Amino acid sequence: EKRSQVVGGNYHIVFCLDRSGSMGVGQTPNTRWDHLKRSFSSFLNTVDTPGSSHFVSIIVFDNEAKVQKTLISVAEAKRHNLGNLGGATNFAPPLINALNVIISGRQRNPSLQPLVVFMSDGDNHDRGAPTDTALNNLKAELNDSHFIFFGTDTGKDYLQDMSQKIGGNFHATVDGIALEQTFTSIAQGISQNC
Repeated sequence: EKRSQVVGGNYHIVFCLDRSGSMGVGQTPNTRWDHLKRSFSSFLNTVDTPGSSHFVSIIVFDNEAKVQKTLISVAEAKRHNLGNLGGATNFAPPLINALNVIISGRQRNPSLQPLVVFMSDGDNHDRGAPTDTALNNLKAELNDSHFIFFGTDTGKDYLQDMSQKIGGNFHATVDGIALEQTFTSIAQGISQNC
């Protein structure tokens, strides 16, 4: 695992969260989606430290991506409902949206350092040019990123390769406990850099 490259300051944390149908695996309250929501909440609670002024953007994706929130406070992100599950898994749409959100965020608040947290439990269905182009464009705008694979399905190697291409950190998590620990660890790293 690579160390974060960003040092000091407040962050614009851009979440790209997989909400494809496979995130429904398991029984409520222990589906992958339930574990992700708890992990997201733990992240926000950990990064919400006195004196910090981090901002959050939330992108959810399946075969398409939706920007749910842009540049909101951590307090507002804590109140946000991530919504319901969708269909297949395509990585290019959330990467394109992340790039647009980061560029917009830099224009609105240039002092924030962008950081992407990309989480998926599946295999990318739009491999090749769409994802590679989006990833290369995003790489030029980032100092730090975290790619998290959740579960034991296929797709881990592709996500790890994406992480390496962009110079990011890769995390493999096999269950909900490991996912929450990974989210919390990333948040602790952000809090320590403030």
